[in-house]
Amino acid sequence: MTALREKAATSGATYISHVEAVHNVVCLHMAGSNSGLEEITSLASANASSINQAVVFTDVNLEKAFEFDEFCRIQEPPIAFIKTEVRGLFGSVFCDFGPNFTVLDVNGEEPHTGIIASISNDNPALVSCVDDERLEFQDGDLVLFSEVQGMPELNDGKPRKVKNTRPYSFNLDEDTTNYGAYARGGIVTQVKQPKQLNFKSVAIAINVASRYARLEEVDNKIL
Repeated sequence: MTALREKAATSGATYISHVEAVHNVVCLHMAGSNSGLEEITSLASANASSINQAVVFTDVNLEKAFEFDEFCRIQEPPIAFIKTEVRGLFGSVFCDFGPNFTVLDVNGEEPHTGIIASISNDNPALVSCVDDERLEFQDGDLVLFSEVQGMPELNDGKPRKVKNTRPYSFNLDEDTTNYGAYARGGIVTQVKQPKQLNFKSVAIAINVASRYARLEEVDNKIL
């Protein structure tokens, strides 16, 4: 029991330190569980100059969630709406960051890279890489070249589009016919591209989920 209490105390201290760390870089405001739209509106107006705003609800019924979420969506720019709920061992998190939310890094992974083995003087150019590791590029990706010897035109820091990607090679959407002849070396690195996401409101999301649940119920009855 003593060990359990010590673990709980340690976890609590860690949580508090995390909250304090967050408070050093963002402005936190706490509203009561019975707060109305007027209080949220007041907080939003008071912090209208903030670069980013978010409203997090930890315990709110669906009727209020619909109202608050709709208010957040119509702001310019939209206010990020986050609804969390914990029921015993289970919990849920719903996020609505608005109809046009830009994600700068979609997967959080390091950019994929490849070591170049050869580059042809063609249109389009064929880039082959060493076969130690498969390339993770996809058609339409943008890449940067560096340390390429013999074909300095590719070392200009300009992102270039790839196509016809294969495990160890790809075509460059560029005419290299008049470029210098590739000699050796070179690294090709993926360029992360921002992506626009269209978040659904909590009302629409629940409606869609309910329809799927009804369809599944019908399927189970048929079976």
